[in-house]
Amino acid sequence: MATISISSIPVELIQHINGELNIEDTKQLRLTCKHFAETLSISIFHTLSINITPETREKSLFQLSTLASVADVTHEHGHPAHREARVLHISSLINVSNASIGEPEELIKIRQIEDEIKECLFKAIASLRGVQEVCWVHRWNDEEWACLAVLEAVKELPNLRKFHVAASRCDLPVPVTSLKGLEEFSFDASVSECSDSGKAMFDNLAKSISALGPTGQLTSLEVSHNWHSCSQNGENENIHSLFKYYPQDAAPMRLRHLGLTSCFVTLDEVILPHLASLTSLKLFEIEESFGTRVTLPASSTSSHSSSNLDGIWTALAKAGIYLKEITVDFVTSSFLAYLSSYSGLRKLHISGPYNFTNGQSSDIMAQGFFGQALRTHVSSLEDFGIMAQYEGLWCFGEHNVSAISELTNLRNLRLCIISPQLWGKKHFKKKTSQAKPDTVKLLLDTVVTSIPRLQTLGISSATPAYRRGAKCGSSTPALDARLERDMILNVGMYRAPPSCSRLPLLAAVGVYVSGHFQAADSSRGANLSRTLRYESTVAKT
Repeated sequence: MATISISSIPVELIQHINGELNIEDTKQLRLTCKHFAETLSISIFHTLSINITPETREKSLFQLSTLASVADVTHEHGHPAHREARVLHISSLINVSNASIGEPEELIKIRQIEDEIKECLFKAIASLRGVQEVCWVHRWNDEEWACLAVLEAVKELPNLRKFHVAASRCDLPVPVTSLKGLEEFSFDASVSECSDSGKAMFDNLAKSISALGPTGQLTSLEVSHNWHSCSQNGENENIHSLFKYYPQDAAPMRLRHLGLTSCFVTLDEVILPHLASLTSLKLFEIEESFGTRVTLPASSTSSHSSSNLDGIWTALAKAGIYLKEITVDFVTSSFLAYLSSYSGLRKLHISGPYNFTNGQSSDIMAQGFFGQALRTHVSSLEDFGIMAQYEGLWCFGEHNVSAISELTNLRNLRLCIISPQLWGKKHFKKKTSQAKPDTVKLLLDTVVTSIPRLQTLGISSATPAYRRGAKCGSSTPALDARLERDMILNVGMYRAPPSCSRLPLLAAVGVYVSGHFQAADSSRGANLSRTLRYESTVAKT
């Protein structure tokens, strides 16, 4: 049966309905429709996107001019987005004109569009008085005038609480000091090039922290740097650089979340007071010294131009700072001791880990993690994931199934499997008692029988152990494609026991290649980026 949208109803029919109603009923119908419009505006205009490209220039102009044309948001005829928009995404501000391509008439039209966008971009953004969060992906080819318009417009947003910037220039002058109500700020320069090893970037951020920190409002801070932009003599910025302008007589910050990528970290009497309220910590690419991640003894001395991976967790434990959420890409003995010293962790994500030079030392640390450290948090963990770089004991298997089965309160779980334990077509066609263990079936059985509240499950494959240390790449397209197909096959062939009433959403999320998870390419025979759903938990007869 064909569906009919409300907007397709002929106006004559609406007029006929109106003719059958008395004046009071007509007023009530009008008020009802107005109420519907106001209610739906909250969801329709909650999140807005600005994406100015050569392909979207006319659409972008219409959007921006519409927002800018009615600046008085208190007027009843103001655009609903002025009041209802809460999140603003800015993804591209590139030059929409190109003087070397196109007919003269077309180029004149394009320049006119660009001039009109210049006139309304600032006013359009500044008119969104209800926006609480801005996410800006700054690109290297963004127009300078457009960037300046954005930087000035965000100052006019009275309700802005969260500001996230991914910058192609690490010295982008973000006006954080003017955003007095800001609670969360992140600056990601991990894909940018810094000619000064990030000095200007950290200097700008330090000035922002000195202005916002003492007020106590800024509670979440994330800073991502690019190691490849560092000076080759080992110079790089550090966590102390972020606090170098902080007033010595001011109260310390009350940070609840801190995220750092690619900078040196040493926690001492200068930094720890700002972390007293910390509940969430994210640390990526925190190296001991320039170009190395080999763990040094906790007792070794460290300056601001180096890190001590073991010392981070020792310092947190000594200060009595016990986290609820941890995201890291390195694991040390002091980290295991830190986890074992308390309970109550809700979220734990581990990538890699990258601080091991061989598989044996990595496996020994994994045994300690699953043997004791993880078990102190089995009743509290709700979000748990290990994205193993290489196949080994960090992956799921019979060696840690008992530990995973104890995580009964999990809502989200993501683990890697070991490819030799993955069944292929030949195993399903010829099931024998000598067949190797089916690791996907073991994982799914564990989930449906022991983790009843699980909502999402991600299954990934890691780089084969024999590729550890390979200089010409960590995997091959043929191997990746086979693993992807086998993962899809295993999930599709799984049937839960009759006692199971539901299954979590299941996603096969690709293979781990050169430090990143790659979703499958459909041209290679499978698409792992999609979510796998079940029609039935019982095998068809």
